[in-house]
Amino acid sequence: MAAKPDDRNPLTGQPANSYTQAIGRELPRPTNVQPKQFDPKEGSRLRGLHREAVAPGGSADAELGYRKPTGMADEHFSWLMGGHRMFPNTAAERGTPAINVPHTPDPQVTVQRRAEDLSGKEYRHGEEVLRHFGHDARNPTRSLRQTQSLALNRVMAEHTQAGVNESASQMFYGGTPTTHIPDPVLQKTHNEGVMAAYGRLEQAHDNVLNHPQFQATTAHLDEGTRTALGKAVTNQAVADTSPNSKWRQGERWPNIEQAEESVAAAVEGRGARFIAGRAQNIDKARERTASALAAGDPSTHHYGNPKEAAKTVAFRGALADKDAADAYKVSDIHEASVIAPGLPTAKSKRYRDSSGQPFNHYPDQSAAALRGATPIMKTNKQTGAPSGVQDTHYSRPEQMLSEGKSYVHALNDRATREVAASHGISRGVNFADNVHSIQAAAWGSQQMRRADVHVSHADQYPVVRDWASEGAQSLHPSWSGRFGEHAGMNMGVQFRANPNTKTNVNPTKGRPYPVMPGE
Repeated sequence: MAAKPDDRNPLTGQPANSYTQAIGRELPRPTNVQPKQFDPKEGSRLRGLHREAVAPGGSADAELGYRKPTGMADEHFSWLMGGHRMFPNTAAERGTPAINVPHTPDPQVTVQRRAEDLSGKEYRHGEEVLRHFGHDARNPTRSLRQTQSLALNRVMAEHTQAGVNESASQMFYGGTPTTHIPDPVLQKTHNEGVMAAYGRLEQAHDNVLNHPQFQATTAHLDEGTRTALGKAVTNQAVADTSPNSKWRQGERWPNIEQAEESVAAAVEGRGARFIAGRAQNIDKARERTASALAAGDPSTHHYGNPKEAAKTVAFRGALADKDAADAYKVSDIHEASVIAPGLPTAKSKRYRDSSGQPFNHYPDQSAAALRGATPIMKTNKQTGAPSGVQDTHYSRPEQMLSEGKSYVHALNDRATREVAASHGISRGVNFADNVHSIQAAAWGSQQMRRADVHVSHADQYPVVRDWASEGAQSLHPSWSGRFGEHAGMNMGVQFRANPNTKTNVNPTKGRPYPVMPGE
């Protein structure tokens, strides 16, 4: 049955699911979206916070020295900042096809519905959610694209000021360092720093592949299939155990450690030991590993619902192959400065109103809403006794993504592809080139701007150059005022107290260098 004209996709003018041309993969069917009524006064207030954030001098605006000159084209600014060196298009080098050209998908990269695959109703629902949570009322998708462009410009300028082409966050999904530092020791330190996260993931792959019982269980498989299966179950477990689990904490990597434990538990036929995260996700990772081992199949596309778990499914695919034709934007709270600038990243707190009904209170809301309310306290899961800690729920960005289901994820994926193309670091909007590199770099940059983080996390941008020995302190005496008591620590422009907080904390105190996203 042909789609009604008003339900065709507004980008393609075609029926839903007519854009992504993956051979042998069927996209989930469109959903009969039920319109949601948002509070217009609340939406207007949130849009006011958004306008304040993106205005010159706002929290999402680039700092002086980072801003693109008025009237300069995106592509020209990208060329000036060295965008092609920071974001080398390895997908193009491999000849990765366009999304809308028939192609065989990677068995470990789930094919997800793009903005161009949504029905008209789904697309408009995504726009309505963007509109309510702060984006421009008349054209929310253009507003989202503008914040993506603003973030990318800021990232490139930060790297240029730091004197490097890549950062730890940017290389989160792997790659090859291209920064050249005229000192072999500093170059080695830089390379180790920016590749630390991906190196730890590769170590996890090796740990699983070398597990004696994994080798015994997969002895009937050829070497290629066995290796692919080991990597697939590891990536799947990392994605499954990610929520509420820190990526790196001091010398440890809780997310990966829990993933390895869940895989080992499945291989050994036992329950998984709790390390970090959510118990249900730990069990999910173990069960999915057991299922994959029983089938001997490295494909993971059938694990997880692309509609209900758009972030987790995209994350798994990014770990498998960031350059795949079906690479899909990983949207999460870590990218809050892009998808919901101006809104707090702290969790909402749970209360009961005077009638006993539970509700969430967000940090951007007035305290007047709490009159007559009582906090809801967490309880010990084993004893049921009060823990003395107030219960929490979604942050604002998480709320926005939850309300928008997979539709806002799809619109954000499209906005990123548009920005990559306009900056000349992608072959065009129909390619998934660099979406994961851009997303990971935005994660790191946001840590330097979050009001609920005490320091601007330079460890997301490990600048290993000894700035003081190069005369930076004498060239920039004003830096001493910004660094306070830490002025003599040879810190570059990224190593500074977060201007959004009042606490001047030494970013390096008690932390091995560097700390990764998720700390």
